[in-house]
Amino acid sequence: MATPPGKANERLRLERAMEFANALARMVEETGRSVSNGEFQTRTRIGIDTGKAIAVNSGRGDEPEPLFLGRPANYAAKLADGDEEGIYLSDRARSTLGYTPAGSLVLEKSSSFNLRSRAALPSAVTGVTDARIRTLSADVRLRVEPAIRDVNFRFHQHTPPLRTIDYSLLSPSNSIHMPLVSIFADIDGFTKYVDDCTIGGKIAEMVSNLHAIRHELAAVLKRDFDGKKVRFIGDCLHGVMATGTAFDIDERETVRNAVMCAAAMRSSFDLCKTLLPGIQQLGLAIGVELGPTPITRLGIRGDFSVRCATSKAVSNSEDLQSICGGRESALGDRALAVAPRDIRDLFGHTGRVQDLTYSRALALGSENASKTPPLAAPALATSGGWVSRAAASENAVHSSGGTRHA
Repeated sequence: MATPPGKANERLRLERAMEFANALARMVEETGRSVSNGEFQTRTRIGIDTGKAIAVNSGRGDEPEPLFLGRPANYAAKLADGDEEGIYLSDRARSTLGYTPAGSLVLEKSSSFNLRSRAALPSAVTGVTDARIRTLSADVRLRVEPAIRDVNFRFHQHTPPLRTIDYSLLSPSNSIHMPLVSIFADIDGFTKYVDDCTIGGKIAEMVSNLHAIRHELAAVLKRDFDGKKVRFIGDCLHGVMATGTAFDIDERETVRNAVMCAAAMRSSFDLCKTLLPGIQQLGLAIGVELGPTPITRLGIRGDFSVRCATSKAVSNSEDLQSICGGRESALGDRALAVAPRDIRDLFGHTGRVQDLTYSRALALGSENASKTPPLAAPALATSGGWVSRAAASENAVHSSGGTRHA
């Protein structure tokens, strides 16, 4: 919620956010109860924070990447992460609305505003009536349910490499479902970095650095290891990989290539840190897991569509990334179980390893080294011109064109 603008209107923005959150949750509840006799009933958990954030829109074609960066977006996401439904406010939002602060993130995440009790909401939050919710829900039921029931859903396995997936051809009725590896690569310490750049007047530099880092990570995934980016979630890359044929996915090789890809991402990121200003304190946390996963596109075609890959493997890889430090890479239980022995030995019983770079991964064993071709020398375009590195260095970034840092 960006309107009404200005510091003086912060309370009004929060009241609008509370109104929207409450209406959204009630809409989901009412529709879930009424559509198909409750077959699709679900719960809603919403986090709300307030403050300055940076809005960025990148991507191209049918893969737009709008995002908000900074503490409000990050903190609201933390509040929304949990199993209990409700509206969860940060202490900044609580104080602005006149509520008593909870005192800590743990207490904020355990103290919700009852979605069904309008008495628990600010007095100004009265715009969306129960009758309006019922009308909207009925409209969804009349338009959406027949479409769901009439569709002949089809699932297919995409022939590797996954980089050839065309999201514009996917829909709920034409979705991919196959064994694959899910990779989450998250920039550690980025929220504080955004705050520091906002205070220090270096927003342009921050956006430029983010553009370069994201481009490099995505290029390693796609151009060097034939993977496919699902989307960026803030400063976190979610990608998928698979090795095999149209009929049989080689899980062992898929995991091996995913480990090599994760190592190359770290080397690429380390190179970015040597060439880009002000990011030496950042880290990269990587989670990898294997499992059957559907890939599809939801919503209206074009700018309003959302690329989606969701499964136990996806949620596990995200969880693994979240518990890693900025120097760590982690393998999930299923990926670890089918991995080559040298990889299992490296990751150990914890499933985590520090500082796994591309050169270190190449040295895991002669079998791995013989199957993994050396990558071309990386190149980054900086404000001072093109910078090339010798092929003998940590050559983990893509070779075609490099990243434009502008």
